[in-house]
Amino acid sequence: MTVAAAQQECCDVSSFSDVIRFDVNTHIHYFAHLWEGNPPMAPPNPTYSHNVQQLKRKVLQAAKESQGSILTLSSLKVRIGDLWNALLNENFVFSFKNSLEIAVYRKLETAFCQWTWRLRSHVLDVQMRLDNRIRNGDLQQVTTEHLEGLVQETSDAIVTDMEKYFREEKHCEMLVQWKGSTERKLEELRKNLLLETRKKCQNLIELQKTQSKVDARKSEYEDDLLRKSRELALTLKGKSLSEIQLREEFTSLWAKMTAKVTNDASPLEQVDIDVEIENVLLEHFNEPGFHERIRSFPKQGGFSLDLKKHVTKKKGWKTYLPRNVFIADWKTYLPRNVFNADWKTYLPRNVFNADWKTYLPQNVLNADWKTYLPRNVSNADVILQDITDNIIDRVWANIDKKEQEKRDYSQTFIHEILHEVQEGVKSVPSDAPFSVNKDYIIDLSLYLCRTAADRFKAMHEAFQKANHPLVYLNSKREDYFTCFQMSCQGATSVTAFAVFLCDKLAPALCRAVYERTAKAIAGDMQGKVPDFQGNRANLDVCILRFLAQEEKFHYFKWYLQHPEQFFQWYIERRVESYCLGESRRLEKFLDSSLDVLYGNILSAVASSTQRVKDRKDQKDKISLWLDEFCRELTELINLPRSDLKGLEHQEITDIEFLSKAMAEALPAMENELREEFAVADLSWFEMKPHTILAEQFLGCWEQCPFCGAVCTNTIWGHDGDHQVLFHRPRALTGGWWDKTDHLVIDICSNLVASKCKFEVADARWIRFKRYRDAGPPFSNWKILPDPSMQAYWKWFVSHFRTDIENWHGKKFQGRGEIPQAWQRITKEEALAELDKP
Repeated sequence: MTVAAAQQECCDVSSFSDVIRFDVNTHIHYFAHLWEGNPPMAPPNPTYSHNVQQLKRKVLQAAKESQGSILTLSSLKVRIGDLWNALLNENFVFSFKNSLEIAVYRKLETAFCQWTWRLRSHVLDVQMRLDNRIRNGDLQQVTTEHLEGLVQETSDAIVTDMEKYFREEKHCEMLVQWKGSTERKLEELRKNLLLETRKKCQNLIELQKTQSKVDARKSEYEDDLLRKSRELALTLKGKSLSEIQLREEFTSLWAKMTAKVTNDASPLEQVDIDVEIENVLLEHFNEPGFHERIRSFPKQGGFSLDLKKHVTKKKGWKTYLPRNVFIADWKTYLPRNVFNADWKTYLPRNVFNADWKTYLPQNVLNADWKTYLPRNVSNADVILQDITDNIIDRVWANIDKKEQEKRDYSQTFIHEILHEVQEGVKSVPSDAPFSVNKDYIIDLSLYLCRTAADRFKAMHEAFQKANHPLVYLNSKREDYFTCFQMSCQGATSVTAFAVFLCDKLAPALCRAVYERTAKAIAGDMQGKVPDFQGNRANLDVCILRFLAQEEKFHYFKWYLQHPEQFFQWYIERRVESYCLGESRRLEKFLDSSLDVLYGNILSAVASSTQRVKDRKDQKDKISLWLDEFCRELTELINLPRSDLKGLEHQEITDIEFLSKAMAEALPAMENELREEFAVADLSWFEMKPHTILAEQFLGCWEQCPFCGAVCTNTIWGHDGDHQVLFHRPRALTGGWWDKTDHLVIDICSNLVASKCKFEVADARWIRFKRYRDAGPPFSNWKILPDPSMQAYWKWFVSHFRTDIENWHGKKFQGRGEIPQAWQRITKEEALAELDKP
């Protein structure tokens, strides 16, 4: 029995004494009958009392001799109950878990969540500093060793705290069994964070290198223009010219310069993107007649999934689908007013404005329209539609990112699309009753490449225009004129210099404030909002409480079918309510970040002035001051020194006067930013606070193939089997009893102790006790027999009985009849149980 339990729990145990200190000669006690004779007239048996006294004496002696902590009597009672229930329900193969261990482990997980947040927060801070250095041209390479050094101190401090926790916590003897796995998970997280940070830095460095090749040509013309404007300023110095006269002089110089650029600049490179896409596809698929297939592919419209054309049916798979799944009209499964021509008749008369969508269920108009379909339809077209949607979403997200980075088109973009399709196809479940064929891969690739072509053309055109020397120079014409004007004024241009520099600082400072604020919001919520103070299991409890309070069935369906999407939506919703409520916390966060960065700028002005003012060499003092100023801020804001080259030759020698001018100009910039932050919302953030928080709760999102419960492991791609603490009624995933339309209310952790069977895709029937014989994904799960079911799901099934029946097209009847005891459970009782350890 011990060996069998050890094998199931992957433990190195061969005898009962390996699990517990046990002496067969002294640890076994026999009790006489309580009554001496037959009750009710029989007197008590004194031997029974002697046996109890012997056991009491032995327990107290063992407690006295124990080197560590001992069980309390209440804990002993719980363990005996756990053991007895295990023996009753698990064929004498039991798991050595109990309520105390669960409570201790949950406390450990909460502590682990705090450690991982400290590490994740520090790495994010490191990444932000490195990004600024790369954008400012101060860093051209990021090595793993360099990153290791940047996080070593924080990492060592976290490890020290963790070791202290395992050493000094009240139940340290119980905790020791998880010490090794906790250390491994923390180390794995650290490596993954560093790997991801290095990858992001390398991508940014490559992007900067690509841009620098283009910038080199622009820089030649810019240097030439600045040199000629300085020469012109020297000829005009000392003359009392108005701004209009100065502008006329500059305009004349500008006309000559732009004419030269127009004559010298090579014509824009023309790339036939359609031909390149065609060539890549021909090379990739290499099929006879493929050229004609490309030409005949529809130019307009979306991607249409065709089961007859795109999938290959496995043996026995039709038994899982309604007869009409193989027709294109899957929409007949949806409510009448969602997709037919008469849906408007279901809306109030005055709804025909931009807000008519608010009258439809929330998930009808987004990717979750599938939740309106019966669960058993999803075995074919909806599962594949989900996979297709995910592929398309990833491709569009990748192109969105490239557009935001203002990158030029590259042929590698086409290969990336084909790679995404291949990776998406691999995500088709191995137990799915179908497989996709080459027609699906080809049609989806053709659709994506055809649709992306227009975006690639727009990217290429925008990049060439933005980086053409003449376009670039025109975009900075006013900057050049300001520099020219300051050169004409000579040493009296200090105030104009300070104002110009503040104009350059403002957008860089604004971007840095939003980045810093996003991290600050995430950190503040992680420390103050109960939803985010623990692990993902704690967050799941908060979500279940929210769902019960809202009592909106389409929310439950979304949560049950797409848990990861719902988690992210819920986190985003909580962030919005936290930041944008009546308290206007967002404005306070932005102001706080601005205070810190504004202080850094003042400090940079002071330190740069201090280093440069006492230099005896009067030449290029402004250039040296700008060098020092940018160096001080290189990790804090994105302000490349090359953007200030128009200022570096100004004839300003009084550096202290410049410092005072900056002190007078900076407050105006600060006030303008505060006015902007007063009306800001979360859409203004490039790095979203809810994204940072969501990353803290990443992990395994695999769902139990029987009930849909999500694996509780906190690391994606973890070793070992998937598992959950509590399983749910099979009715939530549409499970029904064979040859009936009766939903299954049993939980899978109870079914694996029964004699029941389930059918798999190839029409085989497998006993639940031997569920692993069904192969993946069933064999990847560890489902221990346990009859306990959360009251929450009993309440949910009872409360939403009709909705669940309509959803799955089945009934809670016969073996699926909802017990009266379930129907008596109140929402308050269900929620109260969630809070128990």
